[in-house]
Amino acid sequence: MQAFAKWLLFNRDTHKRDGKNQKTVADVAALKPKKERKVYKMINAKIISNLDKALINGRFEDYAEISRLSALRGERISFQVLCELVTNEWGNNFSQLFTPTLSGALARYATVRQVCHVPATNNGRATPDADYMTTAPCLMPDILAPLSYCGAVVVVPYSLVSLWVDIEIPEGAPEVGESTLTVTLTSRPRDLDAPNP
Repeated sequence: MQAFAKWLLFNRDTHKRDGKNQKTVADVAALKPKKERKVYKMINAKIISNLDKALINGRFEDYAEISRLSALRGERISFQVLCELVTNEWGNNFSQLFTPTLSGALARYATVRQVCHVPATNNGRATPDADYMTTAPCLMPDILAPLSYCGAVVVVPYSLVSLWVDIEIPEGAPEVGESTLTVTLTSRPRDLDAPNP
């Protein structure tokens, strides 16, 4: 209907019927009342291993969720927070900003970075073994970068985004036994999408 209406608008000065212009876009839109459409956005997130390589076009459900890690004093442990935005809204502003917040006993030892993708054009031999992820050119997760959108990350619908969390356990850490770290993703208004200088 939209493509047809645009065609009518483009040709209204040259195509006449009974001495009158064809219907304009506004006329065509008035023929059918618009249905009220509810827009939704939902973020899916889970913690996955730091050994997983989450491809942009991967499937969220293909990555196994983890809930426990172990480390000794003086060690670093890492994991990823895999995010996917599900929405029925498309257009100029379909991406969404989310700010990650850390809380819990381990939050003071933790840092968050975004996993960025780089082009990979030569992904293996002509006869790869079964352990190759892909042999086709693609974008591969590689660089760990600071969160550059005022501490937020941009999530685009149906594309996977990974946050990398490092926990540096100091030698003199008082915590022994089980400790918690909670990662919360909070949506941000779009007027804050300007990158930091």
